[in-house]
This record gives sequence, structure tokens and C-alpha cells, in this order.
Amino acid sequence: MQIILEDKRNTIDILNYFPLYEETGIDPSISFTGWHIQNVTVEIKEHYYSVYNETYSQYILTIPINRIAFNSFLKTFLPVMFIIVVMLSSFILDPDKITTRLSMVGSALIASVMFHVSLSNQIPPVGYLTFADRFMILTYFVILVSFALNVMMLELIERKNEALVKRVHSRTEYTMFIAIPLIYIALFIFFI
Repeated sequence: MQIILEDKRNTIDILNYFPLYEETGIDPSISFTGWHIQNVTVEIKEHYYSVYNETYSQYILTIPINRIAFNSFLKTFLPVMFIIVVMLSSFILDPDKITTRLSMVGSALIASVMFHVSLSNQIPPVGYLTFADRFMILTYFVILVSFALNVMMLELIERKNEALVKRVHSRTEYTMFIAIPLIYIALFIFFI
């Protein structure tokens, strides 16, 4: 989080900011529930406006904040993990219950989208992908692959290709319970 001060009239020729490091900080009574406030930093910059050909002094106070890890896990990742487990359990159902399988995957998609919207409303808007956004994009991809596999099985059932249906079912029944968690572990290892 940044607080930027800049005079709107006085250029750098008239006004220059200088930090008083010993007197700069955040009052201990200020807190953000569920967030850690770290040590503040101060930076003085010159901000040039090419339209006016003028330079102004800027005082930039940067306040690093981050979520409490355990609370973040419980509120952000655990609910999605339960959604994925319910969706993955659809692969255990026999192929003759394909409509139930498709409705489980569809419900997981709806729940994930609604959760992502709720999650996005809890944090300030930023111009980049947060880790939570990457996590949700991976979740959408997993659900899309699951949906595609189930639609493919539905099509094979409609074409009465029982041998291929059994082969796809036997290969995905328990493989998905191994592959999907490994993909999420890779996300946590490489992007956190």
C-alpha cells in the first residue's frame, strides 16, 4: 500500500520533500484485521510532467502488508479444495451415472465462480494476477478438463462404444485423485 504526497502548485524549484526517518511510521493502534503490517519505507522521487515541462517532488510512504498465512489458507484455499474433492469424487461413479457426474462438475464450476467473485471483492483491485487469482484459474482449468472428460464419455455412451467408455473410466477413476493434487502442489511450489 502506498501513500504518495505531491504538491499541486509548487515545482521542485520551490518545494522539495525530505524524509524524517526517525519520525516516520505507523501508529501501533492502526491495524487491518487478518493482515500483518510490516516496516514502512520512505522514498523521495521527482515526478516529471512532460505536458507542462515541470518536475514536482513526491514523498512516497510504502506500507507492506500481507495476509496472515493460516487465516488466508482457511478462508481462501480450503473451500476451493473441498469443491475440487467433491468434483473429483464424480470420477468414482460408474459411467452409467454420467448425468450425475456432469451435474457434480457443473455445480463445482458454479461454486468456484461464485467463490472467486466473493474473494475478489475482499481485496483491493490490482493490475496483476494475485496468487489467489492463479489458484482460481487453475481450478477453472481442472474443472474444464473434468467437464470435457465427462462430455467425451457421454458422447461415447451415446455411440454405444462400451469398450472405450470402460477404458476411459478405468484410467481416470483414481488417476485424477493423484494428478490434480500434484498440479496444485506444483502451483504452491513454483508461485508462492
